[in-house]
Amino acid sequence: MIFNGKAFSLFSTALGLLAATPAHATVRLPRLVSDDMVLQRDAPLRVWGWAAAGEQVAVSFQGKTYNATASPKGEWQVQLPAQKAGGPYELKIDASNHLLVKDVLVGDVWLCSGQSNMETPMSRVRDKYPEVIAQANNPRIRQFEVPLTYAFSGPKADLTGGRWVLTTPENVLKFSAVAYFFAMELQAKYQVPIGIIKDAVGGSPAEAWLSADALKQFPTYEQQGAKYKDSTLVAGIKQRENAAVADWYQRLHQADQGEQPGQPKWSA
Repeated sequence: MIFNGKAFSLFSTALGLLAATPAHATVRLPRLVSDDMVLQRDAPLRVWGWAAAGEQVAVSFQGKTYNATASPKGEWQVQLPAQKAGGPYELKIDASNHLLVKDVLVGDVWLCSGQSNMETPMSRVRDKYPEVIAQANNPRIRQFEVPLTYAFSGPKADLTGGRWVLTTPENVLKFSAVAYFFAMELQAKYQVPIGIIKDAVGGSPAEAWLSADALKQFPTYEQQGAKYKDSTLVAGIKQRENAAVADWYQRLHQADQGEQPGQPKWSA
């Protein structure tokens, strides 16, 4: 699934990440709002973060400043007007401390989600497309890969990791192959920066991507989802599955004739 349609903006939905979080003494930004990011063009932009409760925060972009006050929960946000494609720009945040987000582009941002077909990286197709990889030197195509984590208890305030990565022959090996070819076509056609957010998990069922409210339409799945809010249950399942996988690999290694003592190493 590749989604944009102007209804999706990096800073209008942002994968449901704006949730309650403890107040911090200094202003802080989410992982998505970071150096080398791509912002959605021609749509209002929501920039958000955290600070001490009641702290005044000023966000400067393209010669204009937008002000906010952190809520009692330590959350703040500002809305920037729609921007035309361009860059690079800088995004400045001033409060009790100062942050500078560098090399910001404005173009089209696409959420690239799904299963293994979307997850498959360019490194898996390097033998078929060696020239594409060798020529991957386009800083106007960038990827942000969402880390694989569980979120059974609800939306998280921020991601556990991830950063915006520019296209180079080395970096592109970790790009989603489907998303990268898609981005190249778009960039060539529209001549604007393209940001792809890779958020794919091989083998994941459709219901795993639905919010708690959406699952209410499907009582069976809602009950299953509620069960996994028990962290002890989840920890036990993970422990058993990890042990089963380790046992499978051990038995595979033991049964592999090419791995037996005294046998020459071989591969097919």
